[in-house]
Amino acid sequence: MLEFLDNTHVRVGLKRLVYFGGCNYLGLAWHSSLQAALVRASASGPFQTGASRQTTGEHPKFLQTERAIAGFFGTESAAFFPTGYLASMAALDGLRNRIDCVLIDAGAHRCLRDGARLTGHPVIEFPHRDSKGLRKAIQALPRGAAPLVATDGTGAIRPGTAPLQAFLDRLPSTGLLVVDDAHGAGVLGATGRGLVAHLGIQDPRVVQCVTFAKAFATAGGAVLGTTDLISQIRNLAGAYTGSTAQPLSLLAAVQASLRLVHRNPGRIRRFQSNQRLFADAVQHLARMETDPQTPVSVLYSRNEREATSLATELIKTGIHPPWIRYPGGPEGGFFRFAISAAHRPAEIRRLASTLTTLLQP
Repeated sequence: MLEFLDNTHVRVGLKRLVYFGGCNYLGLAWHSSLQAALVRASASGPFQTGASRQTTGEHPKFLQTERAIAGFFGTESAAFFPTGYLASMAALDGLRNRIDCVLIDAGAHRCLRDGARLTGHPVIEFPHRDSKGLRKAIQALPRGAAPLVATDGTGAIRPGTAPLQAFLDRLPSTGLLVVDDAHGAGVLGATGRGLVAHLGIQDPRVVQCVTFAKAFATAGGAVLGTTDLISQIRNLAGAYTGSTAQPLSLLAAVQASLRLVHRNPGRIRRFQSNQRLFADAVQHLARMETDPQTPVSVLYSRNEREATSLATELIKTGIHPPWIRYPGGPEGGFFRFAISAAHRPAEIRRLASTLTTLLQP
């Protein structure tokens, strides 16, 4: 178990190590304004309303938070959920009456797969981020089909981004595109609105799902889209209609984080600069998968012995080895590195130099 010391350091036993794990991409996890917002909100009013929002648990703070979320991301409407995982599940579940099948990216996160099953419709997989593969899947559908395409914007364990515009170009007018943008929200684009805005997409068929537990360093998730689609998700998704409302103090922290990111875009620029620095430094390493825009880089070791050796050497240089097991990755585990706005360039160079020394023949 790790003892977290600050945004970029952990203690393991007696060792203080630089930490390149997790998802604290903007380095906000220790920010005093988020802590203060939570404490202030906890000191006034009820902790929570004790019922689902569809029954008697609605509160003005939920509506205020959802307006702030929609305003930040530049969408018509937003629905707030306890987690990003539930938000993506609910998006598919709540749109089931508008579709007749789900076409899912082979690399999609488990939350989208769980949501696809909830629709009760046939689920068809197409190759990861492959627009030609999606086109073939769509061409095989009956005439007049209404498919929902589900994909990650940028994955939890896969660097790079999905070709959303190419997906939309192949999608019939009756279709929908649900994008789990958990790892793009907060870091992609000049204002951190995520992949959809970064690509300049303004299409009413797009539903974007985000989390506030990663770059925004708080908790909860949201589904973003047109007022019509979000209204249907509120009315049909079990994760919305059947869930007791979240603590009201959490909403204050989410709003504080949105304001902080909006007013301080320099954090986004620092993340982007740091990520480019790391990606450029390790791009020559054959087994290192990275991308200059997205926060996750992965390294697959050849075997357990090599993984143990790499972890040992990283610790020797003062770096925590972020070895994890995660759905969609190798069963035996892999290294997942995450760069943040809080890392110093010297720390990033040390990581890149260490990996280069360990991995080059």
